[in-house]
Amino acid sequence: TLQRAPAKKLAAKQQKALGHSAEKQADLVFIFLPVVEQTLTDTSIITQSPEELLKAYDTLRMPLLEGCNDSEGILGLYIIRRKTRDEDRRHIPARMAAKLFHNLTSTERTEVTSKIRKFYFSDEPPSAWPTDQLKHLLTDVIFMKDSAINAEWLAKYQPNLRHYHYRFTFDGRFSLLKRLFLSSNVTGACHGDDLLYMFNPKLLPNIAQSSDECRVRDYFVALWTSFAKHGDPSAGSRDVLDVQWRPVRKIPRDGSVDFRLDCLEINAKPAMVTDPTGERANFWRGLLETYRKGYL
Repeated sequence: TLQRAPAKKLAAKQQKALGHSAEKQADLVFIFLPVVEQTLTDTSIITQSPEELLKAYDTLRMPLLEGCNDSEGILGLYIIRRKTRDEDRRHIPARMAAKLFHNLTSTERTEVTSKIRKFYFSDEPPSAWPTDQLKHLLTDVIFMKDSAINAEWLAKYQPNLRHYHYRFTFDGRFSLLKRLFLSSNVTGACHGDDLLYMFNPKLLPNIAQSSDECRVRDYFVALWTSFAKHGDPSAGSRDVLDVQWRPVRKIPRDGSVDFRLDCLEINAKPAMVTDPTGERANFWRGLLETYRKGYL
């Protein structure tokens, strides 16, 4: 049965299960995904939706470290080049709107799509959309939006959970995935590039230990090791990185204080920053407050 099949084999075979229809999809398609378990047992792992789990007040205590790369959407650019014809680019804002606002009426969905297109591309035709702006849209919808929403829920509903958020912005010679995705000329850190600074795969170039690339890798190793050991990424890493990584600040549930996303920007000179994509984050927050009242 599928329950007894090795996870690696399931992942390897899922594209074959999709057949030729997978190539027609403009998105990455996965058959096997985490789901809320319908029959609960003593070994159940996912028993409620993520929203329900995070909003259950003061139920989570284990420290959390997570984050995003500033140009995660480079992966999306690669997929679009492979699977979307140039004339179909005009549909991208509508598809992005549908990912978050699937319960709206057709009129409301059109309103949201128009606002997204206006915010990211002004009145330019699809053929003139800047690559950086398309990258920002894909980054925000597919990655950063969910991360920011979850961070706000944790700040409101989990007062005793320390949450450390990072934003990886370094683009160096270990950043091989953006080259693999044929986007070496696009600025920023691509989806998955941070992993190449956490580990030492054989495919990485051999460069001097005094380089920025090796320095950034040392930062990652020190911070992640300290978090694993102490539940605090700064407790055991100050001899490598003299920056105090502060957890995201808590806010009251009544909305009387605006949420601010505190995070460590990881690059050659790491530093604490607040609301690193402020204008873009505020745009999506405004859409949520208008079209999904009570969600936040």
